[in-house]
Amino acid sequence: MLAPMTAPSLPPGPVTGPAVWYGRDLAAREREWIYRLSPAELAEIDAAVHIFKASGRPLAAITPEDFPLPAFGTALRGLGAELLDGRGFFMLRG
Repeated sequence: MLAPMTAPSLPPGPVTGPAVWYGRDLAAREREWIYRLSPAELAEIDAAVHIFKASGRPLAAITPEDFPLPAFGTALRGLGAELLDGRGFFMLRG
């Protein structure tokens, strides 16, 4: 017999911080959450794609060494932190 379902516990208080946002507020602040790729970043990504394709390795085996992004990698780490510790999303354009 299945146990009765219980309601999930609620947070101990109000949720606060950068992950709390409303779409109507973000619409006026696109510069905060849209990351526009520069021509240099696009060229770096393109070069990394060519290097990886030439390696013949399967996509499931990709490593940072197989897909070098020496300059853009720093920006990606910052964007990753935004996903985990910030607003929880961003948009890439370009």
